[in-house]
Amino acid sequence: MRAVFTAATVALLLAKVGVPGYAVDAEKPEIETAEALFKAGQFSEAEKHFARIAAKDPKQYQAAVRLGYLALLSNRFDDAQKWLEKATELRAGEAEPKMLLAEVYYRRDEFEKAAPLVRAIGKEAKAKKLESFKGQTPYTLRGKGE
Repeated sequence: MRAVFTAATVALLLAKVGVPGYAVDAEKPEIETAEALFKAGQFSEAEKHFARIAAKDPKQYQAAVRLGYLALLSNRFDDAQKWLEKATELRAGEAEPKMLLAEVYYRRDEFEKAAPLVRAIGKEAKAKKLESFKGQTPYTLRGKGE
């Protein structure tokens, strides 16, 4: 009987502490679980949790930012843009979604779209640099190339 009690106690403690590979604390809000997975580098699992959160509550800012960031890391620029624009709508004053959205545009060579976002987060010099590319095709070689 004592062995059963001890085993049950250990199982409860492991579930409560949240040791990796064991039961997850059912009382923990899903956003905390998703953030913990994200910080641990378990991006695909974190993305599933953030997607569930966003489906339940479309106005959940942190889920929108994380979904956008995860899409950006995976080079899924259309998804990243969608989520980061959503996050910017939810909290217009926040810098993080603007910075990440600027990165989306930058990586698409859409420098003119990135510039105002970069300026909005207080990086005037970088915004001017991006604006200087107006009308130019990035990475174009000129000359005879001998």
